[in-house]
Amino acid sequence: MVESQCQLLDLPPELLIRISQFAIKGQREGAMTPLFLGKICRDWRSLIFESSEFWTALRLTLRSNPESQLELLEEWGNRAAGHPLHITISDPSAVLTEGDPPCERLIRWIQDKSPKISRLKLLMTTEFFDAMEDSKMAEYMWPLLTKVSLDSDGWDLTNPHGFLNFGPQTCPQLTSATIGKFRFYDIQLPWKSLLHLHLCEGVYPEDIRGVLRMATQLQTLKSSSVYNSYTSALGTHGLTTVITNSSLNQFTFSSDEANLAWGCEVFNSLCLPELKTLTIKRGQKRPIARHTFEFDIYPLIFQSKFPLVQLSVEFTALQEPRFLDCLFLLPSLVILRLCSNSWFHEDPDNLTPLRPDLFISMMGSEKNTPIMPNLEEVILEGSVVSFSPEILMKLLKDRWGDTRGNKEKAALRSIVLSLEGSEWEIEKRHQVEFEGWREKGFTLDVR
Repeated sequence: MVESQCQLLDLPPELLIRISQFAIKGQREGAMTPLFLGKICRDWRSLIFESSEFWTALRLTLRSNPESQLELLEEWGNRAAGHPLHITISDPSAVLTEGDPPCERLIRWIQDKSPKISRLKLLMTTEFFDAMEDSKMAEYMWPLLTKVSLDSDGWDLTNPHGFLNFGPQTCPQLTSATIGKFRFYDIQLPWKSLLHLHLCEGVYPEDIRGVLRMATQLQTLKSSSVYNSYTSALGTHGLTTVITNSSLNQFTFSSDEANLAWGCEVFNSLCLPELKTLTIKRGQKRPIARHTFEFDIYPLIFQSKFPLVQLSVEFTALQEPRFLDCLFLLPSLVILRLCSNSWFHEDPDNLTPLRPDLFISMMGSEKNTPIMPNLEEVILEGSVVSFSPEILMKLLKDRWGDTRGNKEKAALRSIVLSLEGSEWEIEKRHQVEFEGWREKGFTLDVR
């Protein structure tokens, strides 16, 4: 590098590190480290080891005989000086054992650095978290911690009365948390100030209700691997009281395994009047009859009367008339996304193709105004339908006008359809008209 041709080293370290991130090929997570940058040239090596700003983020994956890694961890933390730390530590091979010196050494380091840690992600064994809880964790102080992510290889802490303390007294700035394989009651969080929460393993309706009852400022809730209520066998008494949360604006409800009997009954007992985005996903493929479970979000929509802007439903068996009733109650909807869903009318074991009622309702009539008048984008993919593209053509002409006319002032700007069915066949004449609407500025992708 010739200094007269490049003054890169004169840039502030904060800017230099950003430039380097984009310059490194592949953008691999964790690829850009101080040690990597130090290998580029002698001048860079000097700059790296003199600048504490470069040492604020650390990702450590423990291997066999972790003593040398822990030595590097301690040196790395010291080089960061007084800067806030972003720490990620994982133990996928379970090399740490409770009571062993390496385990105790790591816990002491975390305790020592806790006043400087602003983000903490631990993917460890239950043994490690047991040891952490036994280390007088209530005395840890995390004044800078804003985001925490905890996941283990088991479920329960050994001590039935113990919990991991990230409560309001020790974590006054904590606003975002991700909780993996822990029982809901094993983690203490600053519920009244929490803004974002992801419950990502073994979630029950009772957990969701408990979170929404305690986290009165929560804005985003993501719940994954949701199971049926553990009180279902005893009746639904515990889920009949409606829980109201007036702060939540994004709610994601999902299960990656199609065979999980997911806890849809929670929708019967929630009122979320400020909800803007609702995302529902069940499994990885379109359901078949023998794997369907009762699904109904109508009570949630009716009780909440929320100004929903975006609704996304994937891999779910939907009762068509009931779901259409839901859409009638959502005049504020801007984005509707329905992907790889199955449909039925009365019996969930008797799946039927989607009828044209959705498109017909979007057109309206002399007696009824169109549903979802503010809809700007609709995505309907992976469904079997019983109608032909002529229904779509009628909708487009109703919303967008004739392809030869002037551009209409329509709210709907984008339609993406990928459908199946014996009558669904896109012909060349359809493509010609589609192109006319595209030339008028609309987004149209139909397959």
